[in-house]
Amino acid sequence: MDTGACSATLLQEASDEYASGMLVDSQSSDVANNNYIKAAKIAPDGSSVLSASEDTLLRLYALDQEALNAERERRATAGGSDAKAAALRPWTCAYEGECIFDFAWYPLFAADDLSSACFASTSRGHPIHLFNALDGSLRTSYLPYNAFSHEPETALSLAFHPQGQVLFAGSRSCVKVFDVMRPGTQIEDRLLATRRKAEGQRGLVSCFAFPTAPSSADEKLYAVGTYSKTVCIYSEEHQGARQPVCWLEDADQPMGGVTQLAWVGDHHVVSGHRQDRCMRLWDLRKPEAVLRRFPRVTTTCQRFRFDVCVRKGQTVVATGDLSGRVSLFDLNTGETISRFQAHARACTSVGFHPSANYVVTSSGERLFPSLTHLASRDDQSAAAAAEDENMAESESGEDGSPPAKRQRRSTDGPQPAEGSSAASQPLNCIRVWQIHWGGSEPQEGTTVTAEKDTADGETGGAACS
Repeated sequence: MDTGACSATLLQEASDEYASGMLVDSQSSDVANNNYIKAAKIAPDGSSVLSASEDTLLRLYALDQEALNAERERRATAGGSDAKAAALRPWTCAYEGECIFDFAWYPLFAADDLSSACFASTSRGHPIHLFNALDGSLRTSYLPYNAFSHEPETALSLAFHPQGQVLFAGSRSCVKVFDVMRPGTQIEDRLLATRRKAEGQRGLVSCFAFPTAPSSADEKLYAVGTYSKTVCIYSEEHQGARQPVCWLEDADQPMGGVTQLAWVGDHHVVSGHRQDRCMRLWDLRKPEAVLRRFPRVTTTCQRFRFDVCVRKGQTVVATGDLSGRVSLFDLNTGETISRFQAHARACTSVGFHPSANYVVTSSGERLFPSLTHLASRDDQSAAAAAEDENMAESESGEDGSPPAKRQRRSTDGPQPAEGSSAASQPLNCIRVWQIHWGGSEPQEGTTVTAEKDTADGETGGAACS
């Protein structure tokens, strides 16, 4: 199905909370604080967005349909004269206190239901926390522990079962299963490999995937990915067994560490990888080979989240990359639908609204001071100190009176020119876009038109209207 190129209109943006990660100028990577966004996920009912950032805070934003419609109408009335997006402010936040590894919405989340309005998160040196999504308060905790040493462990990845009864947590070569209604330790350990035997799936468990609309044949299946570049399919019927139903292996191209899995339909799984140049689509009926590859540059260790939606019989996957672009691919044909520039820096997350033509993206990456800039700054500091010493000797009186105070320009780094775009461009931000699919008329305003591209290589989820 050829949808033609689509376009995206920027409606809302959240950046003030992450402003400490602004570049000093366009030529330097000298940053006072890297408060980059690790991921942003839309709630299952589409009412909220949850983000995790380097400052160990989980922020909640409201996706108000009326506010989005009002902003769209305002842009149409302004006729493109006001290109600035409306500010998106968090209504509450949850503090973890340490580096956040992963977080997950409760799959049966409903904003008007207090019992289901919650999410789970895991951070370094802490148990798994279940937070109230309405006010950010802590509801309960789940404590992973090592079955052999009986010492507490930190979960590296989280995923609720689609039915919402159990919570899966990943650790080293092990999946820990928690009863959501029973706080405390895990109710089951599923060892994927042991030190004594060579077989099994080894490594840090990084992600899970479950059938979203399972049939009687695959309702017991689930997928597990690791940072050791392996993807395996397991069955609930083989509890305690380490033998997977099948391995998903790419014999033609080396895979990077698996960072995300998504189950599409009955027999397909999409995998995203770090330090890799493509995503992969697998057919579980033929697991020995990759069905399709989709180009995506993620050469760092950072996680890049993608999302899948089904629109008018077409299954679309959207993902960001290191350059800040968002790419949309057709899973059915393997073609690149279109791309658009969403951010100035790495686009770490893309999420479809479950019932409207909106897409939420996030950006951010860890920035390091350049060696040349650090060296020049040290030279400037040494020269300034020598100048101060010489001036002190020349200006001091014969009676030993102290020299007059002098003001000199700070040498903390070059300052951006007044009015320059680099001084105000947010590196770490969350943006809400309206997607105009082929055939729909875009509203005037900050609209990015994407170009269809099918020359970059081989080419399930929410329901987009």
